Amino acid sequence: MNLLQHIRGSSDLLGMVNLSMGMLTLCAAFEIQAQILIPVLRIIANEENRGVTEKSGYYINTILYLSYTFMNFLVPPIIARIGSKWSMLIGMSCYIIFMLSFLYIEAWILYALAALLGFGAAMLWTSVGVNLVRISEEKNLTRNSAFLWTSIQMSLIFGSIFLMIILNTSDLVSSYKLIYLFCAIIGVLGIVIVSLMKTPGVKSDQDSKVDSEKSSQSIWQAFDRTFQLLRTKEMVLLCVIFFYNGFQTVFFGAMYTASLAATKRLPHNEAAIAYAMLFIGCGEICGGIFFGFSGSRSDSKFGKRRIATFGAILLLVANVLSLINLPADAPLHDTYNIAFIEPSLSLALFGAFLLGLSDCCWQTQILTILGGMYKDEDSPPAFAIFRCFQAFSTSIGCLIAPQFELYWTLLATSTLSIFATIAFWLVHRIAKAKVIQSEISTNEKTKALP
Repeated sequence: MNLLQHIRGSSDLLGMVNLSMGMLTLCAAFEIQAQILIPVLRIIANEENRGVTEKSGYYINTILYLSYTFMNFLVPPIIARIGSKWSMLIGMSCYIIFMLSFLYIEAWILYALAALLGFGAAMLWTSVGVNLVRISEEKNLTRNSAFLWTSIQMSLIFGSIFLMIILNTSDLVSSYKLIYLFCAIIGVLGIVIVSLMKTPGVKSDQDSKVDSEKSSQSIWQAFDRTFQLLRTKEMVLLCVIFFYNGFQTVFFGAMYTASLAATKRLPHNEAAIAYAMLFIGCGEICGGIFFGFSGSRSDSKFGKRRIATFGAILLLVANVLSLINLPADAPLHDTYNIAFIEPSLSLALFGAFLLGLSDCCWQTQILTILGGMYKDEDSPPAFAIFRCFQAFSTSIGCLIAPQFELYWTLLATSTLSIFATIAFWLVHRIAKAKVIQSEISTNEKTKALP
């Protein structure tokens, strides 16, 4: 009875459940295909003549994230024109089209659809943010954001369970078409769920015309404000953090699982993709729960700087484990070589958990410090800069990763994590100094009043 009363008393809860479930299903489908993309194209390159190479998976990700980077600047007026719900449906449709292209693989089609997927991703994720704000009551925005984030991370768990079932009973070469077809069907289910989502009432034609004119003006103002922010000391330091965050995504989001699959001496090397995906998801969720609860307490000992530093330490430990456990040539091709020890599945999965936990540390603290430093009209351009730099560095990482052996990637991510940690401490000091200065100014004005 209390639960029913709570649901009725929270008018935005059902809308958030609808949005979150739609995103969970689509993200589960996308995470499954993303984790097997590189290994599948390696197999096809070695066994079939479809125009793909062993590095095609990395090139597809490069095109995807480059397209996503630039499309972030172009999609806002489209979303303002057709609405956030239709924009989400168009974006999700691009994901489905990309997945279906693996039923009959041709290199030029994959590259073209990767660019289309970049457009779809920009449409989708921008619209998700808009819908989150529109659906949520102001008092429930934090709760709804956490609910959406947790739902998206749960997609890793569900996706890994499906992959474990498939890869423990078959292999990639004989089952990849079934996997991609299943992903497309799950994605369509996500579209159906989102299409049932209720949106705020439609405005009158006159109100819509006024809003359209204001939107056109605000777009140019946002462009101008974006470049103003890029010239500030704080944003330059934050861009170092954004660049690291995107580059690291290449390693734990694609290269790590691909390296596990390529390590032939690793027990259950193909099924290890699913196991690692599960442990990365567990790390993300455990970190979100722990830092969410501890960060909400006013007496918490886990400050932003300590959490970011902890994330960097976790990454360094995970990189050391990868260095001693995985062959140096694993990111390049299938290999029977060994590193410093015989490849260990348990060690690889522990490293996957640390990578997920480290990513959670950085993601939560980036969002927290951005939300604290940039409010009102500065918030959209600040988050746009974050997404663009993150996506751009991911595309660079995907382009150069297949050119070098594993230890060079580990050295790059480790070095960037150190610079990102230093930048985070400096940004935090600047932000804290501004808060203190603002409080002093407020106190002086208060004392000056008669």
